[in-house]
Amino acid sequence: MVAVLLLYIFAVRTSAQTPCFGEAVIADLGFYINKTGSSLYECYKDIPDYKNELWGYYMDSMCYVDTRIFNIHWNNQNVSMCGMCLEIVGPSTKPFHCQVGGYFVINDGRDNSDVVAVPSSLMKIATTSSKGTEKVFNAATYRQTDCGFQTPPKLVVLSKENKTELFIINSNKLVTEFRVNSKKYYINNASIVLTAPFNPRNNISFVTLDRNISSFYNIKLDSTGLYTASSLFPIDVYPTCRFYSSPQIFSVTDKHSKNEFDWKIHDVNDGVLVPHLTEIGKNISIPSINGYAEFFLVSPTVLQLSQQFEYILFNFYAPYGTAWLDNYMGLMEYGNTNASKVEKVCQTMQNKYVFHSVTDGLFNVSVKIYFSDKTCQGFANVINFKAKLAVGKSAFISDIKFKTRDTNTTYCDKKVTSCYDTECTIDKNVYDLGDGFVLPFEDGCYPKCGSCDLGMVCNNHGKCMYPQTKNSRNKAQQMWVLVVCILLCLI
Repeated sequence: MVAVLLLYIFAVRTSAQTPCFGEAVIADLGFYINKTGSSLYECYKDIPDYKNELWGYYMDSMCYVDTRIFNIHWNNQNVSMCGMCLEIVGPSTKPFHCQVGGYFVINDGRDNSDVVAVPSSLMKIATTSSKGTEKVFNAATYRQTDCGFQTPPKLVVLSKENKTELFIINSNKLVTEFRVNSKKYYINNASIVLTAPFNPRNNISFVTLDRNISSFYNIKLDSTGLYTASSLFPIDVYPTCRFYSSPQIFSVTDKHSKNEFDWKIHDVNDGVLVPHLTEIGKNISIPSINGYAEFFLVSPTVLQLSQQFEYILFNFYAPYGTAWLDNYMGLMEYGNTNASKVEKVCQTMQNKYVFHSVTDGLFNVSVKIYFSDKTCQGFANVINFKAKLAVGKSAFISDIKFKTRDTNTTYCDKKVTSCYDTECTIDKNVYDLGDGFVLPFEDGCYPKCGSCDLGMVCNNHGKCMYPQTKNSRNKAQQMWVLVVCILLCLI
């Protein structure tokens, strides 16, 4: 029997925009699983012909996350990410959606909770087609989002012996719970399991993280069936996250390299690029070779620098007479170390020098090298720097960093993948109980954890509650006393 569906919305507002996880990693699913020898858990493997029933598989856009972030820890329940959609943008700056279809388990000693494994077709979208691109493992930015499915969700009823398993598939929003004949069941991974005996006819509802609810009526639980909703949930659309690349390259006061996708400093030794070994607390020494000091910045990710950054800033110490020569952006094939094979992309880059002071015969100099978004829009993974410097002398670099172009994007750490047992999204309208409790999130980095039912508000603990009101009896008594006083004054 075809189920009748009723769709309505409890929430009084739409979900808050989800924050962007800036320092994520995407990996080619097939290569990554085979290389690491990891095991893969599939959320929907129990559904017959599941790869033809779910849009994520049909569109070759199913992705997988590390087991450590698979559960979002919502409302003291281990609600999983099964069916959740992620919006991912890589170095190509072309965003795409994928649907979480399960998790992987890797025991390689690395914290892989920043990794999202995607099909090869999506990996090609995320990266560029240039020869310098690493196509099996790359940097990315992602956030949780609504799926863009244009078909209604489906209720799957799987009956086996005296047990029945319920799934919701192809939902635009993450489903957190079922209600079977008004009894609530939180979803474990992608489904719930019910045990006989069953009512002849059952009313089944499913509720999303945003408190949207759909109801099917007269469902038989003792036989397998597939029921299609008559409508789909509204899709919340928000501005796309911009791809994030760390602006800090080196600082004498900090460990300059934080992950495998940061820019690395390379010396030139007989035409071969050699990684420079840096030490915390020490400047980078660039010696003069044949009257020139030269080094390269190399990134494992090919970037459109003019879209990401306004300029790159160098702070260094150099002896009198040092002359900064032309520098250029370039493209180097992944894995190449031959400096002569760097393909120059942009050779005309505006420079600005600022001389600060003289210390022990060395000039303290700042140089800004600008990336023009009008004259240089190519992709590059190499920046070359060369100066004329007297033989036997050295220049000493104390700081290198990019100036990121201003955007409205807030980049957050991986804490945004967990709700920390809250049940609603914290925002500027949070109801503060005044108890000083603060959740472990930075401003603008509160994860998407749902909305409250009609008439309720989200408090600073991330819990839904009815707003507290002052004692109306006391206010009425105060008003009565005021009226009596006014009358006595008039007599």
